[in-house]
This record gives sequence, C-alpha cells and structure tokens, in this order.
Amino acid sequence: MGPSGSAKWWRIGAVLMFGLFIAYLDRSNLSIALPGLSEDMGFAGPSFADTSSWALTAFLFGYLAANLLGGFLTYRIDPKLTLIVTVAVFSVCTLLAGFVDSVGLLIALRVVLGFAEGIYWPQQFRVAKAGSPRRR
Repeated sequence: MGPSGSAKWWRIGAVLMFGLFIAYLDRSNLSIALPGLSEDMGFAGPSFADTSSWALTAFLFGYLAANLLGGFLTYRIDPKLTLIVTVAVFSVCTLLAGFVDSVGLLIALRVVLGFAEGIYWPQQFRVAKAGSPRRR
C-alpha cells in the first residue's frame, strides 16, 4: 500500500472512530441525565426505578431488532449511505429526546435510537472492508 493508500485508510479509520464515539455518547447520555429528567417529567420518587429501567432498556429492544434484521435490510444498500442515514437518525433521536415531555415518547425515541445504532455498528465493518486493500 502506497502513501496515498495509507492516508486513505487513516481517514476512514478516523471517521469510523469518531462515529463510534458519538454513538457511544448517544447511547449512554440518558443514564447521566435520568435523575434531573425524572424530576422534569414527573417520575421521580417511587416510580423512578421502573420508569428509568424501561427508558434505558428500550434502547436494547431496538438494538436487538436491528441485529436480527439489519443485515437483511442493509445488505444491498451502500454502506456509506447506511452510515450517513443511521448517524442522522440516531442524532435526531438524541436531540428530540431533550425536548420530550412524555415517558412514552422518550421510550419510543430510545427504541429508534437502538435500532439505528444496531444497524450502524456492523456497517462500519463493511466500510472498513471496502476501504482496505484486497489481498490475493
């Protein structure tokens, strides 16, 4: 691999690592915000544990669905396009979660966030594979 190929690989790697970092922040930021959010949304007190558990676990339901269906849904779609769309979806979900006033809507956004991130992660391997040099 020549110098230009090496630079290309570093650019691809940097973009993928940045995406992983943002995805991790989107996934974990609710756990930090829950105490204040529970007071704003009215589930502080006795219902805090149950409601916050549902809000955090909702992500995993979307992630599970994406891991079961994501490969079938994205197999024929360009992995770069898939990455762009999923980053947009999970970023919008995270943004909207800051404005919701309903626990049900928060849970729905977490499911969609989980689905988008569940598709995003495996697509990174497709991008890395497409950007790496072919071995003979």
